[in-house]
Amino acid sequence: MNTQDKIRYGSLQIELTSRCTLRCVTCLRSSHAGLWQERDLSIATFSSLKNIFKNTDGVHLQGWGESLMLPDLCTYITIAKKYGCRVSFTTNGSLMDVEMASRLIRSGVDGITFSMAGGSKEVQDPLRGKNSFEKLDASLSILADVKKKQHSAAPTVAVSYLLTPATITDLPRAVRWCGKRGVSLFVGVHLTHAADRIQQSLQLFPVHENRYKWIIRRAHVQAVISGVQLKMPSLLPSLLPVCSKNPIQNLSIAADGSVSPCVFLNAPMVQSINGFGKGQPVGLSPFHFGNINQKPLEKIWNSESYRDFRNCFMRRVTIYQQALARVGYDMDGIEQLERAKEHIQEEFAHNPPPNPCVGCNKLLGY
Repeated sequence: MNTQDKIRYGSLQIELTSRCTLRCVTCLRSSHAGLWQERDLSIATFSSLKNIFKNTDGVHLQGWGESLMLPDLCTYITIAKKYGCRVSFTTNGSLMDVEMASRLIRSGVDGITFSMAGGSKEVQDPLRGKNSFEKLDASLSILADVKKKQHSAAPTVAVSYLLTPATITDLPRAVRWCGKRGVSLFVGVHLTHAADRIQQSLQLFPVHENRYKWIIRRAHVQAVISGVQLKMPSLLPSLLPVCSKNPIQNLSIAADGSVSPCVFLNAPMVQSINGFGKGQPVGLSPFHFGNINQKPLEKIWNSESYRDFRNCFMRRVTIYQQALARVGYDMDGIEQLERAKEHIQEEFAHNPPPNPCVGCNKLLGY
C-alpha cells in the first residue's frame, strides 16, 4: 500500500480560475483590483489529481473566480467524475445558456450553487453590478427548464445567499423566489473577510438575533411552503475548536496549483495586503504549503509544517470534546456546561489556532 492509499481527504475546493465576469463590492477583486492576478488551472494539472479524486468525499470547483468562464469546464467535471467522487461548482449566474445547461447535465455534475445577494434587483445589483439579478434569474430558469426537458433530477441546485444589513431584510422574498426556480437548498453566508471599510460596513455580525428573529422566522416558514431547505449561520459568536472549513480534513487548491488549508488564506494577490476584521487589521497574505505543479499533493499534505498546522486544530478539538463529555443531562447540566465553557476558553488561550487563522471570523462561527 503506498502513501496515497492511506490518506482519505474530506472535501477538495479547487479554483479553476481567478477570472470573473463581475466586480462585486464585497470581493477582494474589486477592493484590490490593482493587486489581482488572473490565472487558470490547466487540465493537465487538474488531471494529475486523479489518484486524489479516488480518495476524497467530494470536489467543489470554486475559488475567487467564475468557473463558467472556462469553455472546457465540463472536461474538468468529467475527469473528476470518472474516479467516483461527487463534483459541484459555484457560479454567479451570469453566463448560463441552454447549450451550457445541457452540457453540464451530460457531464454528470452533482450540484450547482448560485451565489446571490438579494431577492430583487434593487437589493442585489448595487452589490454585484447592473443586471446581475436579471442574469441570475435567467440562469436558474434556463437550468430548471433544461432539467425538466431532459427528465433529469441532477444537478441539485443550491443558493449561497450573502447576508448584509440590506439583504437579510429581503430574506423571505429571496427564499420564495428561489423556490419557484428549482432551488432545493438555500444557505445564508456571512461576509467574513472584509478588506476595506466599505466591506466592513456590509458585515451583518455581530448583532443580537432578536433584531432579525421575525425576518428569519418568516423565511423558515416560506422555506417550508416553497419546499426549500433553509440553513442560516449564527449571528452571534460561538466557541469553536475549528471553523466550518475544517482544515483538519479539507483543503483548497488555487488556480496556480498552490495548496492551502482554506480559500480565504490564498487569494490571488500580487503582494501582501491588510484587511479589516472586527475593526482590527487582519493579514490576508497568501499562505500555502506547496504547489502540485512541483510536488505531489500527498507529499505536501504529509509535510511537517502542514501536519503541525493541522495538529493545532486537532488539539483544540480534543480539548473541546473532552470538556463537553463531562457535561451531564441531569439538573446540574447547565452549571456543568458553564464550567466546561470556562475550561475551554482557558485551554484555548494556551492552544491558539495557527497564526494565519488568528483573527478569522470563521473561527467565531460566522
